[in-house]
Amino acid sequence: MRISFPADPPAYCGPDLVLTFPAFVEGGRVRCAITAEALEDHFGAASPRDMLEAIGRRPVLLHSGVFRFHA
Repeated sequence: MRISFPADPPAYCGPDLVLTFPAFVEGGRVRCAITAEALEDHFGAASPRDMLEAIGRRPVLLHSGVFRFHA
């Protein structure tokens, strides 16, 4: 499966407690989300601002978790 990420910045969705970001999967654009809990566990982020600063434009490698693609 070919997955790439455009330079669009991530956005925090407070009601869902997720950070959303776009990706291209096999050429089609999809919206992805990662939970605040997963970012807190992985990076130790304590706030939405910390989460955004923690990932910046660097790739994130998660070793476990649930991935949801939003159309």
